[in-house]
Amino acid sequence: MRTTRRTRRLGALATGLAVAMIVAGCGGGTTGGAGAGGGASSAAAEHAGHEHGSGAIPAAAPLRAGERFVTVQMPQPYEPVAPHGGTDEYRCFLVDPKVTANAYLTGSQFLPQNTAIVHHAIFFRVEPGQAAKARAVDAADPGEGWTCFGDAGIGGDAGWVAHWAPGANETLLTPGVGYPMPPGSLLVMQVHYNLLATGGKPAGTDQSSIRLRLADGAKKLAPLDTAQLVAPIELPCAAGESGPLCDRNAAVADVTRRFGGDVGSIEDGLVKGCDHGTPKPGTTQQCDHPVPVAGTIYAVAGHMHLLGR
Repeated sequence: MRTTRRTRRLGALATGLAVAMIVAGCGGGTTGGAGAGGGASSAAAEHAGHEHGSGAIPAAAPLRAGERFVTVQMPQPYEPVAPHGGTDEYRCFLVDPKVTANAYLTGSQFLPQNTAIVHHAIFFRVEPGQAAKARAVDAADPGEGWTCFGDAGIGGDAGWVAHWAPGANETLLTPGVGYPMPPGSLLVMQVHYNLLATGGKPAGTDQSSIRLRLADGAKKLAPLDTAQLVAPIELPCAAGESGPLCDRNAAVADVTRRFGGDVGSIEDGLVKGCDHGTPKPGTTQQCDHPVPVAGTIYAVAGHMHLLGR
């Protein structure tokens, strides 16, 4: 499988094509790391620049047989602060859907509370065995939640199961499939806050939530998983653009300073993982991904964490 990215602007340093799939014979196993990928969605929402949602939240589709709604909210209001003179903050919050019996996540609808600053949201499933580690990460970072960037920030294989960007509404999975949610499962809510309109200064608090569609686990559904297919973005500045960040080393150093040392290493990891050797800037980048087992692809979604079009 080949991942190819084309864009007209200087792209994000970390990006990927996400594939929601069922792998034959895998049971509830994983198909690959699902960190900065995507999820199954009824439609891909086009999103350009830093435009935010507004207006009333559309009504959810009617519940299907065996489903119920569970709404979980950030524990406390949070006031984002863009680090190191930037205009973006990526913050993770641990939320508990209080799953006490086997269930499947079959849909979701993110409910942004402060649409002026909420740029996008991603939800990662935390298996019961990871719960203690997630709580420890939460407790170790002062204030509500913790700093994160390309993934849930807790290590391990916290898989991407839901997402939202302006223009999107409810995600409703195909009948007969779902993300397994065993008892004790938690979710990490990653929210990208953009403070561009205020020049990086505080712009109020947010306490967003998500309405989950959970199906009774007594009825066996085909277990869905999200695989991350990454590709490096090594694009030159477009004609007419100039500045210090047109230099690759300077651009990598900039995101490292703003979002942490592990972020700066992501791009080099993408290049090495795709066996590209020395990066060669160009308008098209690609990476070949071997397909280890047969599977059915249900949805694909591209994701960029910083600039892109």
